[in-house]
Amino acid sequence: MKDRVVQTALVLLLQPIFEADFNENSFGYRPGRSAHQAVDAIKKALLQGKHEVIDADLSAYFDTIPHAGLLRLVAGRVSDGAILGLIKRFLRAPIVEEKDGKRTVKPNRSGVPQGGSLSPLLANLYLNGLDHGVNNQRSLGATLVRYADDMVLLCFPRRGAEMRQRLKCYLERRGLQLNEAKTRMLDANRESFRFLGFEIGMKVSPNTGGSFPYVEPSRKSQQKLRDAVRNETAYYQRWRSCTETVTRINRIVHDRNAIAAYSAALWVVSSTKMIIFPAYRGSWGFKNCRNSPRVGVVATVTCWARRKPSSVRFPCRSKPSNLPSVAVLGSWTLSL
Repeated sequence: MKDRVVQTALVLLLQPIFEADFNENSFGYRPGRSAHQAVDAIKKALLQGKHEVIDADLSAYFDTIPHAGLLRLVAGRVSDGAILGLIKRFLRAPIVEEKDGKRTVKPNRSGVPQGGSLSPLLANLYLNGLDHGVNNQRSLGATLVRYADDMVLLCFPRRGAEMRQRLKCYLERRGLQLNEAKTRMLDANRESFRFLGFEIGMKVSPNTGGSFPYVEPSRKSQQKLRDAVRNETAYYQRWRSCTETVTRINRIVHDRNAIAAYSAALWVVSSTKMIIFPAYRGSWGFKNCRNSPRVGVVATVTCWARRKPSSVRFPCRSKPSNLPSVAVLGSWTLSL
């Protein structure tokens, strides 16, 4: 707990200093920046004709950052020896492992502490040179969009192989490794790529015949939302009241709004309809709930709706006045 308090204080002190130097195409763990903005930056690069994409993956980035190089970057902006010494102590803190009742202490020679308040800031700082090196050189004809250790490099056609090799050499000089198995190079006109829970690619408009950047939540993200709602409305949750069930579903939908609410993803409708059917007794079927003297509610939740929002239907005689609304996509609310 004491470590977290001190690290948070360091973040409050150092973040304004380093924020002035960070590149505009770096979006991870920065105030006022989000995954939606990162996707917008990718769309902008695609519209510029940079359709050759390098979907890069770093091997254990947070665990392999060299301490010496990182401390040199910090010292370039911070001259206070006490602050530098404190950061060095955090980085060099030994790793304690317990196995079969035995405790082992290992020296920490590289990497930043996972879960530490200071780690995201230091991780962004170490790759800041890469951000500026790619995005500030117009002669390269490339754009690098990065969210922490997730990065996408977009360049003009027939430049991908060269840019991938240059990226690999840059990372190796700084003690980092490109995961060759997971890094891939592709043409956005022919196939899509996944970034921050979105599926991104180029599609041809049936109306104009022109191509445009196409974004939708990935299948994995859609499935996570469906599974979370199904878990809350499963038969073994029937002991809950309607009010509590709808409140819990609200919380799930709001937590996943970062993906579901993206404007370009609103057409994904039919496959994501879910029936929320909490009842007090009997089967979860519509007929039994209709005949129940107690209150039940059927809410058809459309997670990504294009046309009109879904409505909540009350099959029972009375409507509970204290039942909260089911919110979908921020401003699209299922009114009760």
